[in-house]
Amino acid sequence: MATKKSKNKILRYILIFGALIIVVPTFWFNFFNDDNDRSFSIDQVTIDAEIKENGAIHVRELYTYSFSGEFNGMTRSIYSDIENFKAYLLNDSTLKIDDEALFTQDLSDLALLEVEYDDDDQVYKVITNSKDEMKHVVYEYDIFESVKKYADVADLTYSFFDETNETDLHDVTITVRLPNSNMTEVASFLHADSGELVEIGNGVRYQNDLLKAGAGSEIRLIFPEHFVAAAERYKNKVVGQAFLQEEKELAKRRAELDDNMNQLRPYVVGAIVIVLAIGLILFIKHPNRHRGQDDLDDLFNLLEETDPLFIQYVDDGGFNNAKSIIAGLFSLKQRGIIKMEAVSSTRFSNETTYRFTIGDSQMKWTNLDAADQYLLSWLFTEKGEKGSYFMLDSILEHEEESDQVKEAKAEKLEKGMDGWSTLLNEREGYLDFHSPFRGYSIFSILLLAISYSIFFIIAQIDLVTSFDQTIIKIILSVVGLLAIMFSRNKWIQSISYITLIVLTSIFMTFTLTTWLAFLLYATAFFMILINANYIWHDHIKKFKRAIRIARIEYRKKRYPIGIDSTQIERRLENAIILGVGEEYGKQVGKDEQVKQLDASHLPLLSNPYIAGSTFDLVLIDLYSTVDASSSSSNTTSSVGGGGAGAF
Repeated sequence: MATKKSKNKILRYILIFGALIIVVPTFWFNFFNDDNDRSFSIDQVTIDAEIKENGAIHVRELYTYSFSGEFNGMTRSIYSDIENFKAYLLNDSTLKIDDEALFTQDLSDLALLEVEYDDDDQVYKVITNSKDEMKHVVYEYDIFESVKKYADVADLTYSFFDETNETDLHDVTITVRLPNSNMTEVASFLHADSGELVEIGNGVRYQNDLLKAGAGSEIRLIFPEHFVAAAERYKNKVVGQAFLQEEKELAKRRAELDDNMNQLRPYVVGAIVIVLAIGLILFIKHPNRHRGQDDLDDLFNLLEETDPLFIQYVDDGGFNNAKSIIAGLFSLKQRGIIKMEAVSSTRFSNETTYRFTIGDSQMKWTNLDAADQYLLSWLFTEKGEKGSYFMLDSILEHEEESDQVKEAKAEKLEKGMDGWSTLLNEREGYLDFHSPFRGYSIFSILLLAISYSIFFIIAQIDLVTSFDQTIIKIILSVVGLLAIMFSRNKWIQSISYITLIVLTSIFMTFTLTTWLAFLLYATAFFMILINANYIWHDHIKKFKRAIRIARIEYRKKRYPIGIDSTQIERRLENAIILGVGEEYGKQVGKDEQVKQLDASHLPLLSNPYIAGSTFDLVLIDLYSTVDASSSSSNTTSSVGGGGAGAF
């Protein structure tokens, strides 16, 4: 095992190496990457979409790209059910095709480009080398299942570009043509924040001088169902008037959105203040918080008279970590079941480790419970002259071991700890530490009511469709009911606030009021987490206070040392369990009275600093071993959207 100094040196090298891994590529990318010397723009986008009588949509798109530097091709992402995607190159760079010409243009004479489809990203990659030039490219494809046919009307709600588009699009024209020129029964709506939508002879046209990256272009058309007579019916339901009323309400909300959000903002701020105040008051006044002065000697005596394994259990809240093994060995040692001695490591040259031996105490096995017997049979598998023994360094990783050996060792260690911890949890007095805090239920329900109220008010004034509101109500009804039924369960409470945050990010318009709502949910979430949903029993509350204060005193090198060698070693064992063995070992090692004591029979006290630092490092290695085991065990929406780019 490495010394503390060498460990720090290794850690320093690791940090330097990690910094270089981050800094060097960043420097290289910023100063030497070719992307700094190249750029592109999309100067014009013309899209013509023709709805067929069977409900399919035939689309042609013309893009004008300007490239500065070298590029390998273009990209087009489309989040719909599409088929027959093709890309063509217009060779004549002076050719300009307007929307009408694009609709009627014969593409058979154009150069067909190679296309690759990335299924993971749902993006088409058009392969064509470009360098310091302008190119005109035509995309052609068919969209299916985006037109929804009902008993009285057909509905198309579609966006050719959405928030996933990462490129500014200039001079955008999108024409959607219907299979019937009777526009008197057609209703059209623009759901985008910019651009304008106008009716043409047999459809609508959206125009925008600049559609910024991340902006949407959603258009909705509601038209008679007989326009798509050959299409399959989506639902045999009369919905026309309901759709029109919904759009009327959305238009009203859109016009009043800013005013309504501004009026709601002070209430959201007030809700944040209330939630924060209630949470902090409960945190300060919580029954678990200690009030009054402590007698340090009384607390220290309580700690030193307690079994080391119980100290570890209360401190960590369970037996599922590597520290449990050390605490279990110290527990057996203090009860005289095993003996401990410092020996030279056979696996790590020039290092000291510790050997634990059962010896003649094996006759005492009959007085041990199942957990102690399991630990002895699990770890003490080696046989020696003095009896069965366990070497501390035998469960640590060795740099010369293969990955398979390390993984097998880690899995064996984890399996042993699982079996041992199961038996330990059956010990009397190890589980009944606290009782439910009834005030937490009132607190969690109150915060939930405030957060839900703000969310639903925003949903009512924001641009959320009736269908989306129905989905939201169903989700929040289920989550909210569970949160009320399990009002003291932090996991369920956490899920409710995560749900609010996710639904807000999906359905709500991002305004200052919306961001404040995010802050409200996050604040309530944090208050739920920091306040305990239980009350410690008085003896456990005092014991945890003793652990907390002892750890502070150990770290500040103010913990008592004394002159009784057995008591000092026990105090050093407690310090190791609390993760401050090196600090207390250094304090004890410098004490002149301790140097005069006969510590030949006490392995830790013989060299307290080395003992403390060694066990600290052992705990680090044990944790990494257990972690290694844990880590080694191991229909597209038809609403449109997507983006355009180059690579």
